[in-house]
Amino acid sequence: MAGAAATAAASCLAFAVLGHDVLGLVAAGALSAPLVEHDGEWWRLASTMLLHSGAVHLLLFAASVVLIFDR
Repeated sequence: MAGAAATAAASCLAFAVLGHDVLGLVAAGALSAPLVEHDGEWWRLASTMLLHSGAVHLLLFAASVVLIFDR
């Protein structure tokens, strides 16, 4: 439950500060092949798992984490 809450809080903060369009997601750390390959931003391979593209996507992710890990 704490992991889902932390991810939801971070995503909401990213939405509020950067917006939830494509540029906002890339600025927050979304996967971008050219940035990984040419600029060496390898951390994007891991950070992309924590970003969510909208409220419904975030809600479904949080619900699945709670259902899978909080048994």
